[in-house]
Amino acid sequence: MIIASDTCKRILQRRFIKWIGVLFCAVLLLVWSVSMFFGISYRIEEYGSVSIGRGLISYNSEDYLMPIPIGWDFFTIYSSDIFHYPLVGSDSLGGAYCSFWLLFCIIVLPTVFFFWRDCRCLTPPNCCKNCRYNLTGNRSGVCPECGERISEGTKKKLITNPTD
Repeated sequence: MIIASDTCKRILQRRFIKWIGVLFCAVLLLVWSVSMFFGISYRIEEYGSVSIGRGLISYNSEDYLMPIPIGWDFFTIYSSDIFHYPLVGSDSLGGAYCSFWLLFCIIVLPTVFFFWRDCRCLTPPNCCKNCRYNLTGNRSGVCPECGERISEGTKKKLITNPTD
């Protein structure tokens, strides 16, 4: 019973993580698409600013191009070079930026893994891997529902221990 309980907890944790990953991916795609046309910047007194725009999230230690007031600033992006930035980088004044695509990939890879892992675990034991027909007690070695051949190891397990 303890093993089943731990297994259920792991499955629930995987499901929670995968749906949180889907939510974060959706939010990142939405922010990325909006940031291609509009930007937002928050200026911190004496420390620089954090900006989202042109598909990037960036930190600028000095705003040498345009002085902005302390607090929030919204701006429209008119430049046509919005697709010419690398994934990660920095400038000579101590600023740094990261593309939303890199953040998206960092989140989407574990999310896809958890979806794959969850789908792999969906076939119950003693069932056909193709159609999920219950094969308990099957001695023929062929699924009566879809005709899929059952491996010898699985066939022996079904015959010797049908409840496992």
